[in-house]
Amino acid sequence: MTEIRHKIGLAGSLVLNNVSGSVNVRATDVDEVIVVARSASGRGEPEIDIERGPDSLRVEPRRQRGRSFLGGSLFANPQNIDFEVSLPRSARLSLKCVSADVRAEGLAGEQSYKTVSGDLILASTGGQISLTTVSGDARVQANLPLELEANTTSGDLWISAERLGLVQIRTVSGDVELHGGFTPNVRHTVESVSGDLVVEPVGGLTVETRRALDIGRGKGQDLVTGDGAASLRFRSMSGDVRLAGGRPGARRAPASRVASPPPTAGDTDALEVLRALERGEIDVDEATRRLEETKRG
Repeated sequence: MTEIRHKIGLAGSLVLNNVSGSVNVRATDVDEVIVVARSASGRGEPEIDIERGPDSLRVEPRRQRGRSFLGGSLFANPQNIDFEVSLPRSARLSLKCVSADVRAEGLAGEQSYKTVSGDLILASTGGQISLTTVSGDARVQANLPLELEANTTSGDLWISAERLGLVQIRTVSGDVELHGGFTPNVRHTVESVSGDLVVEPVGGLTVETRRALDIGRGKGQDLVTGDGAASLRFRSMSGDVRLAGGRPGARRAPASRVASPPPTAGDTDALEVLRALERGEIDVDEATRRLEETKRG
């Protein structure tokens, strides 16, 4: 077992990478981050690299020569390491994992997760969260206002939050479930290739549905529940949408809402990036870089 302790302040940052094993993170109200690394086999000490800064800490398995799926060095014989982490509640977290399940609880700061072949569970969370998953399910339960940007491939996504401040989701071959109150006057979006969408809103919501093949043809059907004050745009190649308590509504948006703009080339480009990721043509880091380029237009 290896234990690392480092004071990063209440708003410091932790970068943690892992290949094979698990990661469990829990929030604390102190200014120190504690990382405990154990060999999952119970034999020998895990070999890890540690980089300390004035208000930051970086931890990852020791690298070997070659090229990594995460960008960097290839783990010739990847160690199977389990990480237990105690992190200040408002600290920033950046996590990259391959073949590792991840659970984080109680965090409220800026969070970034990139996982391949592992499930992701975020509990009692909130704040700004960015996640990219491949071949793994993701489950997010937020008891604080949540702003979420998610890109998923071959995995389901389940989100529950008292207040969804912003939702931007792109998915390939995975279903999406959204539960909670949607903030009005914000452009919430879900874009999928073949995944379905289930929405159970708290309060009024209008879901603007449009299949990609219908763009520009005036087709599509709005679904409305309550006063329809908040707006969610759903675009899909072949996926379906179900809105709990929903009823057919008019195409015209209420004046209190921000009308959704017409689809852009960037929307299609983003889905193409996710397809390339699913086919294995690019890695997670390259996919993330290209998705950022599509957002900048």
